[in-house]
Amino acid sequence: MATVTQSIPALIGGISQQPDELKVPGQVNVAKNVLPDVTHGLLKRPGSQLVASLSDNGTAALNSVDGGKWFHYYRDDDEQYIGQINTSTGDVNMWRCSDGVAFPVNSADRPIKDIAITGIGSGYTSAPTVSFSGGGGSGAAATAVVRGGQISEINITNAGSGYTSAPTISLSGGGGSNGAATCTISTVTPALLASYLSHGSPTSDDIQTLTVNDYTFLTNRKKTTAMSSTIEPVRPPEAYIELKQIKYASQYALNLYDSNQTRDVTTATRIKVDRLYDSSNTCGYDAEGRMFFKHLFDQRKFTYNGSDYVWGVQCGTRSGVSNSGATYNGIKMSDSTCPSTKTGLFSAVGSGSTYTDRNDPDPPSAYEQDTTYKWGDIVSANTKVYWLQEASRSVGSESAPSHNDTSTPNNWVYLNTLSNYNAGLVENHTIRVFNSSHMNNNYAVKTVDNSNNVVSTVVNAAVTGRENMYFRITTVGQAVPYGEGNSVRYYARYTTTHDLLYGGAGWEVGDTFYVWMNNARYRITVEETSTSQVQCDMNSQAKSGLIRPTPTPFDTETTITAESILGSIRQLIISQNNGITSSEISQIGNGLYITNGSDFNVTTPFQELLNVVSESVETAADLPQQCKHGMVVKIANSDTEADDYYVKFSGNNSRDGNGIWEECAKPGTSVAIDPSTMPVQLTRNASSNTFDLDFVKWQDAEVGDTDPVVGTNPQPSFIGNEISKILFFRNRLCLLSNENVIMSRPGNFFNFWAKTATTFTIEDVIDISCSSTYPAVIYDGMQVNAGLLLFTNNQQFLLTTDSDILAPNTAKVNAISTYNFNKATNPISLGTTVGFLDNANKYSRFFEMSNIFREGEPQVVEQSKVVSKLFTKDLKLVSNSRENSVVFFSENNTKTIFGYRYHTSGQDRVMASWFEWELANPLQYHCMLDDALYVVTSNAAKTKRQLIKISIKLDDTGNFVTQDGDTYQVHLDNIKNVTTASNTYNATTKKTTFPKPEGFEGTGQLAVYDTDSGNDLGRYALATVNGSNLEVEGDWKSQSFELGYLYEMAIELPKLYVKKTSGDTTRADTRSYVTIHRLKFNFGPVGIFDTTLQRKGKIDYNNTIEVVPADSYGSNSAVVEPFSTQTIPVYEKNTNVTISVKSSHPAPATMYSVSWEGDYSNKLYRRV
Repeated sequence: MATVTQSIPALIGGISQQPDELKVPGQVNVAKNVLPDVTHGLLKRPGSQLVASLSDNGTAALNSVDGGKWFHYYRDDDEQYIGQINTSTGDVNMWRCSDGVAFPVNSADRPIKDIAITGIGSGYTSAPTVSFSGGGGSGAAATAVVRGGQISEINITNAGSGYTSAPTISLSGGGGSNGAATCTISTVTPALLASYLSHGSPTSDDIQTLTVNDYTFLTNRKKTTAMSSTIEPVRPPEAYIELKQIKYASQYALNLYDSNQTRDVTTATRIKVDRLYDSSNTCGYDAEGRMFFKHLFDQRKFTYNGSDYVWGVQCGTRSGVSNSGATYNGIKMSDSTCPSTKTGLFSAVGSGSTYTDRNDPDPPSAYEQDTTYKWGDIVSANTKVYWLQEASRSVGSESAPSHNDTSTPNNWVYLNTLSNYNAGLVENHTIRVFNSSHMNNNYAVKTVDNSNNVVSTVVNAAVTGRENMYFRITTVGQAVPYGEGNSVRYYARYTTTHDLLYGGAGWEVGDTFYVWMNNARYRITVEETSTSQVQCDMNSQAKSGLIRPTPTPFDTETTITAESILGSIRQLIISQNNGITSSEISQIGNGLYITNGSDFNVTTPFQELLNVVSESVETAADLPQQCKHGMVVKIANSDTEADDYYVKFSGNNSRDGNGIWEECAKPGTSVAIDPSTMPVQLTRNASSNTFDLDFVKWQDAEVGDTDPVVGTNPQPSFIGNEISKILFFRNRLCLLSNENVIMSRPGNFFNFWAKTATTFTIEDVIDISCSSTYPAVIYDGMQVNAGLLLFTNNQQFLLTTDSDILAPNTAKVNAISTYNFNKATNPISLGTTVGFLDNANKYSRFFEMSNIFREGEPQVVEQSKVVSKLFTKDLKLVSNSRENSVVFFSENNTKTIFGYRYHTSGQDRVMASWFEWELANPLQYHCMLDDALYVVTSNAAKTKRQLIKISIKLDDTGNFVTQDGDTYQVHLDNIKNVTTASNTYNATTKKTTFPKPEGFEGTGQLAVYDTDSGNDLGRYALATVNGSNLEVEGDWKSQSFELGYLYEMAIELPKLYVKKTSGDTTRADTRSYVTIHRLKFNFGPVGIFDTTLQRKGKIDYNNTIEVVPADSYGSNSAVVEPFSTQTIPVYEKNTNVTISVKSSHPAPATMYSVSWEGDYSNKLYRRV
């Protein structure tokens, strides 16, 4: 048998539940209330400092409640907060971590929602002051922005609260005038906010939090999101008719309609022009030798002036006047001069209208105009019209036209006297009877039956609906000789041509009318027409929307303007009884804007002249440069709706006229997310030392159609679903909902709508789903170097991109692993790796994922493998500190916290140590902020809660003692400093009494510890509860001291075997016989500790060791030695003894290493 010794260089391996022979040197069976440290060894865990009671505020509303959701908010090194949401009422409370002071949380209460500028004003040299008055609330404030002397913006700086109606906004100062604005108020109330946080009776893990700068977002996983009732304002039925060009000889036609009814609209396509009378065939001689028109029809061409007749200008007198050169009243009257030659433009503009020779510099006389009136009546096809000459106009014995021909339609029959009324009438023929005044056009139309009885009489009746025919007649003449020698006479030979310039509307084949030009008479007959079917009914009136204004002049001598063209269109629209009033049609720029209370459509047959812009256009090129401010138009692009988008006209300075078209949302589409169904935000208000709770102002959709199925800017996929979590990634706010990750626009965190409906941009929202054969509801995520790591119940995905830019067309989601995830917890960052808990089976497991790349599988290691039965499932609290390389796990309402401390050197994990802490009271929540673990504990009855702080690293605010220049932590829980002013000493009982401070609600053993410099430094005594006071043995009245709960550090060593290490492998010789003689513990700073030897068949051997010998305390020093080696006798077989080390004194207890000495025998078995 040989005598051997072995050393365990460090006891920082932590707890291992492996068999002892498999444990790595440094691992232990129990590591309670310790903190492994790769540099300082195995430390007694730091004591906890009582920050404050969270249940003893004089204002009841500022006290914590049992249960609810706890969270933390880290702003900077100087500001950290603990918060609680009462999930029953939705109330929120906040406490500052440094001192436990409660900060009021102000819930928004009907604040100002937005401000609209109604007058930009002018002349401003600086921003005017914005004031609010009335409305029942207070606190609203805003600032104005001036550009170019006008108010361009008004920004809310304080929304105020308590408004029951919109306050009045006043703008004063700034050197300008006429600026004006109005505001609207929000419907947000504290009750509405509370209802979101309490909806569905959420558990603590149903409320998720995320802090970004000064904003903490609170998400209720049980609340289903929805769109609000806000829609893009619906525009009234409207159209804008843009004048594209000013063109001569053109009609600017429109079709307005509000039904599908079509009407036949005919236009003349060919006409026939017959020259009936001219200088060559109209002059004759009467019985008295006077020259006159041979055709009685033309007796209207002369009149009696009281003493003589006035004849046609081409007819002279017979006596002594040569026909070749006759004059009358100075006018040359000779057929040989071809006086009937001319080119004239004519317009047939309706029944009974004047057909004037517009090229005649000498307009007809009044009498000639009257003649034109009569002969201008339009004769309808298939109708005979009889002209009844009045008796006073009869000439000589002529009683009937010598050329009367009633065999064909459209002829005119002359009746000499009224007595001839019934002579020769035919059924359904019409008689036109003119009154005694030739200067007007009134007449009666009488229809007769077979017996020549009048069956109907219509006053002023005529053929209607014919209009706007334009044509040109050109007559040229040549003087040709007749006869021989001296008897040669010259007569006019005329040739007439014509051009149909515009066919007008309503004409039928056979329609006939007559015109005069330069004393020649022409008959115009419509020979061919074309018919089209046109939608033109408005306001239930047939053809009331058929807008056919007078064409523009066919000669360039007349000036035409946009105003004249648009004015004529406007007046014609108003005059046609189509339901559009003068107030509903206005000229804007180079076009007409039309609106109406009912839907209507507008088209034009001449798109080269007019551009009709109504509900939609084909391309953006069809949009006018001037329009109605606010008018909305759809750009259709193609037959599919997938590429449709909408634009709104924004007039300069919000006025009609010039402006720009900006993309907008489809009118009538839902554009606003209901904020009451979305996460709320908690904002730190540094100026008032308060927090403000309000709904997030989620941005409205500004473009496209938000229909979730066919919309060009569909609703985000979280609408109609619950939101599991909010994350922040690549400058985007990310919402996890069902299987989707929905990422806001970059830098625009509350905008989840596309920037444009026309194409994808890199700034667009990303809405992408996880594809899996399993249900892939995403509950959490974490940013890693390769992308966004996402966690579902049983899978992990990586949202990443192969591009330098994360955009909708570059984002992708890859499945990278299949591990169970505890959705009640959050994944944590371990620096360069990610840790997460599962929740399967009986025990929870802790996994660490590393090597997370865009391609390939990551490496996942179960770090809790060696403590597989250490903690049960349903762990809900996880907190970590990357700087201190430590992770803490716990369940609610237990006193135990499990810890995992790790240290990586290069690629090697040189420390992976599990341990557990036991607190004085059941815990409700914990979090790591900087280098401290903050814990919310409660008493056993759950009626009081306390905030405690455990500093992982020694800080200036902790509780410590200083000895010989070294500083040591005080190892008590809920430490509170008690000052001398509150202490009372009773010499009879020899006890000091002082009030029990707030926050001491536990049942553990209290103790006091003197940390003041002086002879009593390190003095220690137990305290007992006596009602509302605490009592301590001895006289402490003149001393300040630390009060706290004792806790016990405990280490249980595994069975000691002779072990051999080769590389990374350690082998224990379990078949040998080993007798342990003694143990040597090498301590760092240590005061008092206990050892226990548990021996089979024997009583336990307990030994308390004070490293500072009795009666050798130095003055002004605590019971602490910076280094110490203590030997513990054992003399037991290694498999029969269990060795424990404990320390419950407030002094430190640090273990560096342990070694043992004993006898070793290999039992002479041959090894094979």
